[in-house]
Amino acid sequence: MPPDDTTSFRLSAVERQLENQTEALNKIGEAINRFSLLEERHLETRGALERAFTSIAKTDHAVDQMDLRVNAIELAMPQLKETRKWVVTGILAGIAMMGAALLKLVFAR
Repeated sequence: MPPDDTTSFRLSAVERQLENQTEALNKIGEAINRFSLLEERHLETRGALERAFTSIAKTDHAVDQMDLRVNAIELAMPQLKETRKWVVTGILAGIAMMGAALLKLVFAR
């Protein structure tokens, strides 16, 4: 039985549909590849963000510790200033005594 025009037409329509489906499957495959690459990048980005937030948390803890140390130093500052004042006064008094002793030796002759 020789193929007639209707059979040829139907066969060509089936071939076109098959080509369209093959093309669609190829596009779906490409999209899946792109999606998997994006997912991998997303996982890398998520890991980087987790590392960044961990580092920020450590830095916050360090800043809190420094804040406590600065507060302790600020509380001790008035005492340190008073101590420094007494030390400077004592050194000046010692210099004044040495100067007075030196003047006594100079004028005693």
